[in-house]
Amino acid sequence: MAIEKVKRTWFLVERSGLDAFIQALAASKTTHVVDLREEAPGLPFKVTASAEHLGAGEARDRIQKLSRVLDILDEFAPRKRALHENFVNLPTEMTRAEFDRAVAEVDVHRVNDHAAAVQRSHTKAAKRADELRARIAELQPWSGANAPPAGLRHCGADLGTVPARVWPRLEAAARGLAELAVERVASDGGRVLVAAAWTKESGREAGDLLALHAFQPLNVEPGAGRIGGVVDAVRAELTELESKAEALEAEAATLAKDRRKLVAALAHWEAELEQSEALAKAVASKRIAVISGYVRVREMGKLQALLRREFPNVGLVAEDPKPDEDVPVSLGGSRLFAPAQFLTSMFGLPDYFGFDPSPYIFLTFLVFFG
Repeated sequence: MAIEKVKRTWFLVERSGLDAFIQALAASKTTHVVDLREEAPGLPFKVTASAEHLGAGEARDRIQKLSRVLDILDEFAPRKRALHENFVNLPTEMTRAEFDRAVAEVDVHRVNDHAAAVQRSHTKAAKRADELRARIAELQPWSGANAPPAGLRHCGADLGTVPARVWPRLEAAARGLAELAVERVASDGGRVLVAAAWTKESGREAGDLLALHAFQPLNVEPGAGRIGGVVDAVRAELTELESKAEALEAEAATLAKDRRKLVAALAHWEAELEQSEALAKAVASKRIAVISGYVRVREMGKLQALLRREFPNVGLVAEDPKPDEDVPVSLGGSRLFAPAQFLTSMFGLPDYFGFDPSPYIFLTFLVFFG
């Protein structure tokens, strides 16, 4: 492998044709456009405009929303991938007519609001369902017991659990407080279900004593009847929530049928953002604009053919990068070491004027990890 050679390029473009040229340059994917605003003080030109003024803000907003929608769809209705797609990301292919139609049909704000609403509702339903399952697990062992009676005027009552090893101490302590009565209702493993009653005047002392002995109320509404009936009501609510969650998942799956359109719309707005940012990196006089960037030497022919074919009036100057330039790095070369590009990028790409360490990293990786 090796660091691919690049040329620093300068384009002289008529100001009136700047937008069209930027679009064609972006579509060609040959040029890494650099920001001339820092170099503008040394050039007889002015900055064209800010990226936000050129529509970058709108493009970023739509990119963010479409990316969010696709993430939501991947969560609820993940796309089925072929085996090789688990190792290589392949671009979505479509005709230009399909692409243009998809971009026109996708209402970014509407689909974002719809997908976000589905996600919020599903998250809320799932959270409540987890609470109900925990509630069933808490009450199920005591299904045969009864909730405290309702309408008590002169005393309070509650139903709760204490650790089995603590029950004897609570029973003994309650005997020392005449205004508090406790009764063992049932037991299940390491916990005991306790019914407690106290006079209104001694509510605070009774509460402190129960808390001291790790009393955990079941929080069942007084007069609710048998705990088994409460469990049945909770189960009914859980079933309703599970049905609602399934309906929301089906709604997300319906949205996912438009995934190709959403991918196309995302690509469109990413291209719009790239063009806005490229325009903002240019400088211009009243009639002439200057754009600069880096082009791989192997793609210079493609770029020159584009200029001859579509932009014969655009001037091109190409030169070798200077040592003080921050040159973008692209790794290329032998396919044998191609997997090492990932390893190299993890540690940071080398300097353009240095050497490519990928073969050494690759061989070392093989020695240590096989």
